[in-house]
Amino acid sequence: MHKQNMKVSQAMPPTASARKPYCSLGKLSAWQWVSFSVLFMLWWSFTTTQMKWIAVLFATLYSVIEWNFYRFSTDHMDGTTTLSWTPVKAGFTTVEQWIMNVLYIPVLVFGFRALVPYPLLRIILSPFNVWTLEIVEGSILMVFYRGVNPAWDYSDKPDGCLNGLIKIGHWRFWVGLGIIIEVAAAVLPIASG
Repeated sequence: MHKQNMKVSQAMPPTASARKPYCSLGKLSAWQWVSFSVLFMLWWSFTTTQMKWIAVLFATLYSVIEWNFYRFSTDHMDGTTTLSWTPVKAGFTTVEQWIMNVLYIPVLVFGFRALVPYPLLRIILSPFNVWTLEIVEGSILMVFYRGVNPAWDYSDKPDGCLNGLIKIGHWRFWVGLGIIIEVAAAVLPIASG
């Protein structure tokens, strides 16, 4: 077998990680809209007014974080992700991710705080909390979009797992998010369980 000399970049190729923002809500069928409506009604029925406001606020703030994280990060072939002080690509997030975050954040914040009453332990376990969010939200989106998750896809990453729903190497960023949530909980009226 003849090997060709090829220069291999340490960064992931642009086609593997370049995503364009779009909204695919208009592509949902009638049954998908009905299913989404049921999810929304369950969320509305089982959350307090405080939970709803916190969910909308946190989902919006996370969209800003996600947009900028994507804009300033580079994924490498070894699975690591580095952050830059200057933009390396266009920012990215989706309406679908925002909607799913609004629906799931009461579980991520209030449910997790009720389950794990100690702040330090919540921070340590925050990657598992976020991976659970990614598995639940991503699986629902994949059902709605016939096997495609329009919000994120780690399947081209060496440490991407579960059909690209989670990326193990992001654990340190999820610990950081856990710290942000704990700081926000100290400032906002979030009950600890």
